[in-house]
Amino acid sequence: MAKQIIHLARLFSPHVGGVETHVREIAKIQVKRGFAVTVITEQHQADLPLQETIGGIKIIRIPQQFVGKKLPIWRWMWRYRNLLAGAARIQVHDVFWWLLPVFFLLSGEIITTFHGWETNFPVRITAKLQRWIYAQKSGRTVHVGTWIRDFYWDKPDAVTYGGVRKEFLRVGELRRQKNQKLQLVFFGRLAEDNGVNEYCRVLSILRKKGIKFAITWIGEGPLMETCREYGRILGSVRNPIPFLIKADIVFSSSYLSMMEAQALGKVVAAVYQNSLKEAYLRSYPGAFAIFLAGNSESLAEKIIDVTDNHQKMMALAEKSRHFARSQTWEKVADMYEKISSN
Repeated sequence: MAKQIIHLARLFSPHVGGVETHVREIAKIQVKRGFAVTVITEQHQADLPLQETIGGIKIIRIPQQFVGKKLPIWRWMWRYRNLLAGAARIQVHDVFWWLLPVFFLLSGEIITTFHGWETNFPVRITAKLQRWIYAQKSGRTVHVGTWIRDFYWDKPDAVTYGGVRKEFLRVGELRRQKNQKLQLVFFGRLAEDNGVNEYCRVLSILRKKGIKFAITWIGEGPLMETCREYGRILGSVRNPIPFLIKADIVFSSSYLSMMEAQALGKVVAAVYQNSLKEAYLRSYPGAFAIFLAGNSESLAEKIIDVTDNHQKMMALAEKSRHFARSQTWEKVADMYEKISSN
């Protein structure tokens, strides 16, 4: 009988996002490797079935009326206590508190992956304490980025930055065409913790300097209206490849978005607005091949410098592509198996 692995994640497909991609890609590989895989997640849309199986992954959704409410979610988790108690491994993605009412019943291994931060800087002591407690109750912990250890109290068993989806790897080498306008794409959540206001300031500087550009925003978030002043917003799209292919430079401040853009041979520009985000970006293994700056003025200068330098742009793009194409989800799945005792 196949060993049962259960993933707990607040959001999952068809919702689009970094954690969602991480869980889906790992779960797909685990199914191929012979595990019985279940994902417990929220019903983020009313028309989504509460249970379904896609590609061998069983999906069980917490009903929408319980979302965001601790006691109803805990009661719901109690209903599924036998499923959870029978799992050989539970992989938790930033929602350890879901397990609290059934924790004493669990016999399988718990691997907790900490994906990001609470977007409040400096990090609150209560957030650090909460993560430390969850880490102590977990058999193993994984950090998405080495920066987490510097800002929280957990020492991880492994560190990952994610991988590149196969559809990005299937795209052949692209030839950069010199466009009349600089083609820019922002790829990620349209929120302040992703530096969106700084990117907008970069665009303002480029306008003042007479640099002609067109920008497409791929993502959703609270700063959508601010972004709309500069270019079109696509929202979250399941296949961003056709839009990224046309870009000269991709604005991004999150690991998976940067990595996937680099896999297409795109030059990535990233900005940080505090010491946590600086550590986040500088710890990224592909940072050697991106434009990285601490403010909009500095980033704008880097972009202007390379705008008419075709050779420099091509050399940086090739470095990006070479790095990112070696980052696969199979390697991330291997990491989970290596640290697992079950």
